[in-house]
Amino acid sequence: MFTSKNASRSVSPVRIESLESRCLLSASVGSIPNLTGAPFIGTARATDGNSGTIVMTVTSESPKGACKGTATIQVLGYTESVTAKGTVNKKGQCSVHFSAHNFSSTVTGTATTSLITGKFNLAYTIMGHHRASHGTFSLSR
Repeated sequence: MFTSKNASRSVSPVRIESLESRCLLSASVGSIPNLTGAPFIGTARATDGNSGTIVMTVTSESPKGACKGTATIQVLGYTESVTAKGTVNKKGQCSVHFSAHNFSSTVTGTATTSLITGKFNLAYTIMGHHRASHGTFSLSR
């Protein structure tokens, strides 16, 4: 026991008490959606009124969200098979580039394990004529 200089007064021993129990917690902001597996199927609608069908399959996805795959796009009576390469983050924001010999498209939007929606920009060549288009798309599985 600690005592003060004045012997008639004693001081209680020092005690350290925890006022509350504290725990460190961690929270996950989200996880990168798994886009591999069954294909996403849907439509794209251009601002000029044309529309087309898209079937996209994501064949690989890294833990950081880098994706690769293929797509078949049917528009204006033409069918084009293209490669797809892109990214998706924990918030579900995605960006994908499609390319083939006469076809190039970049899409941006949001993705979940069952739905991909967003906007596209497209450049393509049909019968020697270069064309461009843009619009919206929605794919689901």
